[in-house]
Amino acid sequence: RELVAYPEVRKLVMKEDMLAPDKYWPAINALSRWGHNVNPRQMRALVMESSGATLDEIGKSLGVTGARSRQLVEAAKKKIRTSALREGVTKAEDVCL
Repeated sequence: RELVAYPEVRKLVMKEDMLAPDKYWPAINALSRWGHNVNPRQMRALVMESSGATLDEIGKSLGVTGARSRQLVEAAKKKIRTSALREGVTKAEDVCL
């Protein structure tokens, strides 16, 4: 299967872990379908969070605090859910975040 439609996300995932892209698949799928308004920092935070990274690890990678990384993840999820709802998704679990 195609890894992702958005080249920024593909580049991010390949940089993070070239051997196991499937562990990122829920975030990648959501980003490729509804993440057109998610900025690169939010994308990176969401992909890292979906792979099991702690907020402190995400923060360290982005050069921010753990609390700020939580805000970035939540902002990305909110943008994705909003876009999904606009496209007719009726259940939150269909978004897979």
